[in-house]
Amino acid sequence: MEEERSAATIEKYGRDALAFLSWLPGGKEISKEMVVGYKQAIIEKYKTTSANSMLVSVNHFLDFIGKKGLSGKII
Repeated sequence: MEEERSAATIEKYGRDALAFLSWLPGGKEISKEMVVGYKQAIIEKYKTTSANSMLVSVNHFLDFIGKKGLSGKII
C-alpha cells in the first residue's frame, strides 16, 4: 500500500507469498537455497513471464520480512 500498488496487485503478492510459504518445508528458516529451489520449481511449471511475476512477489515478501538478501534473480 505504501508503494501505491492497486488492490489487485497487493492481493496477487499475497497469493504468491502464500504459495511460496506453503511450498517451504515446515519449521525451517528461509534460506537462499530454498528460494533458488522455489524458483526452479516455478520455472518448470509456469511460463517465464508468470514465473518472473511470482518471483517478484516473493522478493517483495522477503524484503518485507527483512530478508532481502535472500531474494531470487529474475529470469
